[in-house]
Amino acid sequence: MKIHIILEKFWFVIAILTTLLTIYLIFKDGLTAAKYYLLITGLVWGMYLIRRGIRKRLDKFENEQKPDSKK
Repeated sequence: MKIHIILEKFWFVIAILTTLLTIYLIFKDGLTAAKYYLLITGLVWGMYLIRRGIRKRLDKFENEQKPDSKK
């Protein structure tokens, strides 16, 4: 379970860094030169959101399984 939290934080940090880098490159080179960085930024944010969804589903699944194991 701990690996899911670590991976979620990892993708969040990478998403923030790529967003900042993309904003910098847009101001430096213009939107046409940095359009592929926008795609990469979107993919990284997508990975973060997928990771977050997986972690939340696993947390919910574990919380539902705990009362059943006590019976």
